Amino acid sequence: MPYRRGAWVRLYGIPLHAWNVNFFKLCVFDRGRFLRADSCSADRDKLDFARVLIATTDLDIIKRVKTVLVD
Repeated sequence: MPYRRGAWVRLYGIPLHAWNVNFFKLCVFDRGRFLRADSCSADRDKLDFARVLIATTDLDIIKRVKTVLVD
């Protein structure tokens, strides 16, 4: 089994109507396995970015921009 580390990832620019855990999972599925969202993101306390914890084999800093079309 490959080594996996936990990494907190910030997701910026998420529209309010897409702000949910299922959308967070879609945003990070190619970087690692979704573990959980922090309580502020899940409860919509702060809406400037969402923080999610992923398990990843990447040992470098994860810095990627991805554009997602939301209907």
